[in-house]
Amino acid sequence: MEKNEVVIKFQDLFSEDIKGLMVRFRIDDAYNTALPFFTRLVYTDNTTGEPKTILNENILAPIKNREQYLASFNKTVAEQVVLFTANENMEKAMYEVDRGNYEAARRYAEANGYIFSYNSQYVVGSGELQKMDSITRFYASDIANMKTLHKDSVKKVQKDRRVQNYQIRNKKGQ
Repeated sequence: MEKNEVVIKFQDLFSEDIKGLMVRFRIDDAYNTALPFFTRLVYTDNTTGEPKTILNENILAPIKNREQYLASFNKTVAEQVVLFTANENMEKAMYEVDRGNYEAARRYAEANGYIFSYNSQYVVGSGELQKMDSITRFYASDIANMKTLHKDSVKKVQKDRRVQNYQIRNKKGQ
């Protein structure tokens, strides 16, 4: 983040592609006024080659009423939060395996189990979350066996899981 600006580069975006983006932040409970922020999408129009910009003002309004807060949840957004969180945990688990830290990797995979269990109401209705849950479960069992595998076998497992994780995160092959 530079100058109160977050820059995200969508490297492999094609026509009709859908990209998900989750920005997570915390606001102090004492904060009670609306918080405006702007988002700007800059892209090149493929038909004209001209640069285009879409600017959007967003306003985040803190709500103290619990019922109103809970009523504002969007199912699709909640599913994507679960997906992005689980995907991030998988990345961390794979990183730990790369470092030979199988216990830390197991904890990240286990955390995903809790996430999917806690959010089962979303997992049941989402093929995407069910697929991620399945990949996580298989990876957790892979971790248990990796200590005894040859380095080349571990690299193959890691590569396969990274591809699956990437495909789910980037909505490929759905």
